[in-house]
Amino acid sequence: MTCSNWLREVAKESSLLKDETIITIPNPINTEEYKPQSKSILRKKYNLPSDKLIVIFAAANIQDDRKGFLYLLKSLSIMKQKHPTLDEKIELLILGSFKEEAKAVLPYPAHFPGYISNSSSMAEYYALSDLFITPSIEDNLPNTIMESMSCGVPAIAFDTGGISDMIHHLHNGYLAKLKSSEDMAEGISILLTNDSLRNKFSEESRKLVLEKFSFGIVTQQYQSVFKKCLEVKKY
Repeated sequence: MTCSNWLREVAKESSLLKDETIITIPNPINTEEYKPQSKSILRKKYNLPSDKLIVIFAAANIQDDRKGFLYLLKSLSIMKQKHPTLDEKIELLILGSFKEEAKAVLPYPAHFPGYISNSSSMAEYYALSDLFITPSIEDNLPNTIMESMSCGVPAIAFDTGGISDMIHHLHNGYLAKLKSSEDMAEGISILLTNDSLRNKFSEESRKLVLEKFSFGIVTQQYQSVFKKCLEVKKY
């Protein structure tokens, strides 16, 4: 059993598992905790600007090479060059451990709440944001994407691992070509310059999570598997 379609395909290529039945059931998320909330109220609570486009990036260790921070930095730099009119509108929200010297190279104003261990606070930080970006170059079914989408915040990521199980390109978010900062910058610009499209993706993000990743839906999938196993055992 795997939690993403990508991992299932990898397992199928294994000499040990290629002839076995491999089922994909995703990890679930608490959609009652991670949900859309009032941006204005939350921004006031955390003393964040109400008139800015807030772009959020979260990782336990931002300096981990697999998290692709350098690709994000390059993408934002490209954005700044190509869309100078957005300079006064964009602010970054970076959650996780972050080295002081790295802060100086960010092209936009940024806020650093640090590592957030409380899930309700994480949900609020997602919900007050306009766009979630994860530049990971290696990942399976990252919780951060699912959490942001459940909060109604569309996500941009590289097309790697099981991320495409959650982000459907130009339907609820943007899948950039792997390691292409230029393509990621294109996705950022598309969503930050088009309010109606971003709002549409927000609705579609929440809808997908409710339909595929809620506890109720995932529980039904496990029950179905267990039922089939018991039926086979009878014979």
